[in-house]
Amino acid sequence: MVTIIDATVFHNPGRLVDDDLELILAETYPANEVIGYVPAYHFNMVPTGQTDSIGHIEFRVGNIPHIVLYAGHIGYWVAPEKRGHHYAARAMPPAPAAGTTTRFGNTVDYL
Repeated sequence: MVTIIDATVFHNPGRLVDDDLELILAETYPANEVIGYVPAYHFNMVPTGQTDSIGHIEFRVGNIPHIVLYAGHIGYWVAPEKRGHHYAARAMPPAPAAGTTTRFGNTVDYL
């Protein structure tokens, strides 16, 4: 069994908008050693100016073997009727170093 140390402090990323796509922080998940979960951010993908989600994306924070080898650090889902517009790709920022500014104009403290 891998020990998960959860010293995660979740940060509110602020408003994340890229043209016609907005990521809205829906939930954060703490680590759960019993089921092998690492801390994660869960965002809804919403067209700018609307309220209905067209999908979601999750950023998992941690490098336990299950995440690195199988689950991955990023998971997403886009509604079938909204696929083909590259929403998931646009929702995934490149992995910036802490303290840098993303294309959304936010400074990365921790992800």
